[in-house]
Amino acid sequence: MKKTVVIKAVSIAAASAVLLISTYGCSIAKKLYADMESATEGLVQDYGAVENYGYSGGMAAAITEEFPLVVNGGSADVAYGAESSATTVSEAWAADSGESSYEEKLEEYKPYGLEYIPATGLWWYGDKPLAAFYDPENYTMTNGLFVDVGAYVLADRDAQGKISGLREVGQAGFTEACGLQFSGTLQDTAKENGAKYYEEDITVKQMTSQELYATECNLHAKYRHEDAIVKLNDYVIYLNKDDMLSLSSFCSSSNNAYGVKLYADYDIADELDIASIDPADVDMMLLALLKTNEYDNARDLETAAKKAFAQQYGISEKNLLVFSSLI
Repeated sequence: MKKTVVIKAVSIAAASAVLLISTYGCSIAKKLYADMESATEGLVQDYGAVENYGYSGGMAAAITEEFPLVVNGGSADVAYGAESSATTVSEAWAADSGESSYEEKLEEYKPYGLEYIPATGLWWYGDKPLAAFYDPENYTMTNGLFVDVGAYVLADRDAQGKISGLREVGQAGFTEACGLQFSGTLQDTAKENGAKYYEEDITVKQMTSQELYATECNLHAKYRHEDAIVKLNDYVIYLNKDDMLSLSSFCSSSNNAYGVKLYADYDIADELDIASIDPADVDMMLLALLKTNEYDNARDLETAAKKAFAQQYGISEKNLLVFSSLI
């Protein structure tokens, strides 16, 4: 049965939620913390039997090699980290649809030129991410995020119904082949949503996850406090004026009743190069803080976390924000 999967950029907020799942950590780590308490309880009970990925409330989270569940002498120190895009996009797609993941859906087309790049969490054809894909015997997929920069690809089949090749046809050719219409350009989307539109001469296809993360953070800093769409050579970044820079995972220890996570306003870019911040290092700092100190209330923990980060990076505390929660 032929199936259709569509990702629409219906608004700045919705488009941002979809796109930023594919980045290294800045936005994925904004997991809904209402799930943290139950997640912590299950992990501590299971210890080593920890699932690598979780999905809840529309966002993906993971316990990764960088942010492991550490068990020492009956105590558990946990950092809930944002996994790289290699799996979170696929996991999120699968959880939403109840079907095979985004990566799995197009696996059979790899020999004909499709390429899955884990750092971006996207399928590519040549030097472009897929904007739309059509196989009359199988799938139709569109991704409105890349309407201006992506590839419009058709699958050809021989008389026996076997895949014989892929070809890029452009938006008009794609519409002619399958009848799907596309609703305007990125500039149109920006205008409709009251957002700014920018273009940057940046190419992301060969970037690592960390480099893509740094690129997003630097663009946030450059266009801080703006709702904006930034068109790159082969990618699109959606910026929300209320976005915060995620500095760490959500960290907790059995020594304390509270867990903690650090954020910063993007004005922090005036004090340091934000690309130099390694969230894994910040996690280790917070876990050490939680293991060696007991805090009677959330305010004391938040104050200590801010102070520790500011001292480690030689900056003020004015742009730091802390989230704490009972665990």
